[in-house]
Amino acid sequence: MEKYCEIFVLGPEDQSQLEELVGRIIGGHANLGTINGTDLSLDVRKNDDFDPEKSEWGVSQFLHFPYYLEVEPADPNRPIKSFVAAVGELLDGLRESGQRFVTASDFEDQLRDNGASPPRQISSPGVGASSEEFGSDQTLMN
Repeated sequence: MEKYCEIFVLGPEDQSQLEELVGRIIGGHANLGTINGTDLSLDVRKNDDFDPEKSEWGVSQFLHFPYYLEVEPADPNRPIKSFVAAVGELLDGLRESGQRFVTASDFEDQLRDNGASPPRQISSPGVGASSEEFGSDQTLMN
């Protein structure tokens, strides 16, 4: 299992606000988009595929969120279990601050809600289908 993940975030409008938030959560400081904490090292990146309309609905909406985090362990020699726990803590902090996110990793099934913020009830434009009709797909989130 790879000690790496990406977390797509529909968060603050300004990247520096997201960097500050993530820095507080992991106990690190941002420097040119890189944040090094005790357990995690990550980069906050702008998503070239950001699309405000597409980020609001659809099965793959998270691919159009404005930012993503590239996350690795601060110490590559730490066990995968420790890395997964640290990512879970980061996600809990994002969740508590009201951010929408989806995690892409080899271990997302080991994370709360499969590494995604809770689903929300929405309708696709012109379709009228609620997220309930999509099943338990975690990509329709709050």
